Amino acid sequence: MMYKIFFFVCTLLKTKPALTLQEAGDLIRMYCLSVAFLHHLPLSQRAQIRLIKNKWNEETFMFIQQHKLCESAVLKDLATQTSWKIDFSALPDLSDNLLWKNIAFYYETEKHSGFDLDIGTKIKTDYELLWKHITTLLETFSIGGSFPLRITTKHFLEKKCLISKGEESKKAFINPGLIPITNTLVDEFTGDILTDLPFLKSDDPVIVSLKKQKEFDELRHWHSGKLLSDDYDRTKGEFDAKDPKALRNEQKLKTYQRFYGQTLEGIHSKTIVTQQDNPKKAYTDAKKSKKVHKTKAEMIIEENKKRRQAEEGKKEEHRWATLSVTIEEKIKENVTSGMKYLQEFLKNCQSASVKCTAEMAVLNICFGMWMECCDKGKISTNLSEAVEVMRIIQSVLINYDDLLKETDFQQIGKYLRALGFDNLAATLKYVKDFEDERKTLKRKVSKYAVGIGSSRFQLQYMGHYLIREDRKDPDPRVQHFIPDTWQRDLLDIVDNNESAVIVAPTSSGKTYACYYCIEKILRDSDDGVVVYVAPTKALVNQVWATVYNRFNKALPAGLTVCGVFTRDYRHDALNSQVLVTVPQCLEILLLAPHRQEWAKRIRYVIFDEVHCLGGEIGAEVWEHLLVMIRCPFLALSATISNPKHLIDWLQSVKRYWQHTEAKLAPNSPAVKKGGKGKKSVGMQKESYKVKLVEYGERYNDLEKYVCSLKDDDFAIDHYHPCAALTVDHIEKYGFPLDLSLSPRESVLLFDAMVKVRENWPGKHGLDPDEFFKDKIIITKAEARQYEKQLKNTLEMWIKHGLRNKVFLISRQLIGILISLLTVAVFH
Repeated sequence: MMYKIFFFVCTLLKTKPALTLQEAGDLIRMYCLSVAFLHHLPLSQRAQIRLIKNKWNEETFMFIQQHKLCESAVLKDLATQTSWKIDFSALPDLSDNLLWKNIAFYYETEKHSGFDLDIGTKIKTDYELLWKHITTLLETFSIGGSFPLRITTKHFLEKKCLISKGEESKKAFINPGLIPITNTLVDEFTGDILTDLPFLKSDDPVIVSLKKQKEFDELRHWHSGKLLSDDYDRTKGEFDAKDPKALRNEQKLKTYQRFYGQTLEGIHSKTIVTQQDNPKKAYTDAKKSKKVHKTKAEMIIEENKKRRQAEEGKKEEHRWATLSVTIEEKIKENVTSGMKYLQEFLKNCQSASVKCTAEMAVLNICFGMWMECCDKGKISTNLSEAVEVMRIIQSVLINYDDLLKETDFQQIGKYLRALGFDNLAATLKYVKDFEDERKTLKRKVSKYAVGIGSSRFQLQYMGHYLIREDRKDPDPRVQHFIPDTWQRDLLDIVDNNESAVIVAPTSSGKTYACYYCIEKILRDSDDGVVVYVAPTKALVNQVWATVYNRFNKALPAGLTVCGVFTRDYRHDALNSQVLVTVPQCLEILLLAPHRQEWAKRIRYVIFDEVHCLGGEIGAEVWEHLLVMIRCPFLALSATISNPKHLIDWLQSVKRYWQHTEAKLAPNSPAVKKGGKGKKSVGMQKESYKVKLVEYGERYNDLEKYVCSLKDDDFAIDHYHPCAALTVDHIEKYGFPLDLSLSPRESVLLFDAMVKVRENWPGKHGLDPDEFFKDKIIITKAEARQYEKQLKNTLEMWIKHGLRNKVFLISRQLIGILISLLTVAVFH
């Protein structure tokens, strides 16, 4: 192959103008070096190569043309060879003209003698091997050795010009401009979009270089005669308002969407009212509003408010008295379902005192059930009754500490002692350790105690009930719950009209910012649009139903709150304020010239599961959308491994749009006419910032389980995450950041460490009952800190030469899986 590539060297010597044999040798040596570079350089580095303004001279250009012709002939010949097994996977890297030109530019302009480029051993070895084959194929011709690269002083590039460092580092942006055309079809198809764009002048080099072509007036499809349309028009669309059957189907659809949305969230619809252009002042002057004495009317209003609160309290007490018997029966019948009835009552109850009374009453019921189970010897494996007793005690102490009486504290202390948690009972106020009472309870401890320490009990059996350290200060923007700090950051980003990439685990609450964004757009105006992009039709249907059920708004005739557009169907897509769609359909709308008026109404775009950007199928569409949209966006994902790299790329896109819009601003119709232009309602100052919001804590822990065959039946057994790690992996990389343990799994890991290393000096400090000494309420953050300590201890074991101990721990934790797989194999 190389023989054919270089055979043309001899023939070139007979043409005029032509390179000499030694000059051709210099050019071929630089070409071979570029091939060696291409074999090792990644695309990320090749993308940063500088642009050389010089061009090849006439002799060199003819040489390269012949080179390309020979390459094409050889490749065609090889493609027809069936007996040869040739790998064409590296064919795109066969040559790179820009890299070749950079090497020539270096030796002609930036380096005058010698070869001191540090190309590395691997590249040098590949280059010398390639040159050895070339010299072997040339046979009688001699064009020198592999080094030095330049023997002659021939210049292969014309118009030598040095690239200044300022120009090299400065990022060039292409000035936008369109070629002016006159076409009735184009004018009708594009509409008003062309009035906002700049056009090139008639003396522009691009316009001058164009050749006149034949004009066409294609208005219809050539094969059917139908008017031209797009995929939106061809998608199954709206119903016929005059058809009674279609109207009935529309009513069924709305009823179903409302029902579907309620089953997903259980939240009642919220009515949105559009803000007025001139809202009232939210405050008044303190000096003017300050009054020394209350008026008679204000005193009457205050008294009526207190009276209504007292009446509501009495109603809540009467309601509890009515439902208490039913709830008690439900709890005794089934603890789990009965507690759901209690939670429903507490959710709707507004009186704190009634809530405290209800929980104390249920505490007595649950402890009575625990005593009954212990007396009959029917204790469940998960100690559900004892867990409910401890959970209610924690809830009462957290929420109603100021409402509890001395008798309530004594009762709680009594229950804690009965469970075997004397250390926790001693921490309660009003609880004294009377000798006679302690003797009385001593006989019951062995009967009603859970048999383990209080801290181990909370971690092992109450991991899903551990308290999250939430903020206590409410946010006026949120009504139903108190958002965390990172959720408030999301709300601030939406309020500031900024873009963000949100990386948080599933069920952590990141989707709430999307609903706040939707509510904000609905409240700002009647013409603003927010687009929710979901990767699948199933998720589109779910979000559609959720938005339909969550928001309600009185809109002008012809407009709706929520619409949907997929490749199979569309409903109120362009006349809704919230469009739920898939990426491909949004791309259709953004690229359609006659949909640009609708595209200008977009205020926000929400990308759900944005990690699809790195998928194998459809990833390019996500990339197109992120590049095309000019409004702020929210990108949600739970599985982005390199969010900072994504942020850098998205920020560069926003910088491009900032530069482009600054160029286009002088050409806008409002500026041309000298007017300021009237801003639509809800328009805010444009922001080009892209922020990253990360949160790593799940609301609920996940545990792994293995399904296997056991005794001709399916069995599901717990699988510890640490069993999936090897000692070498922990030694080289540590524990993976996304490998978290549930509180129960942390206890299992500690027990395995103690069993493997009985004389471990640090086991006392990491024992759960010692680590969380006398803590009646263990928070989730504290359990996570305990998990971190265990992981750090394992890593220290490896560093101190206890690899075999860590290996034994892994084998012990994986023992369950091995036994299950053995059973499956024998089956």
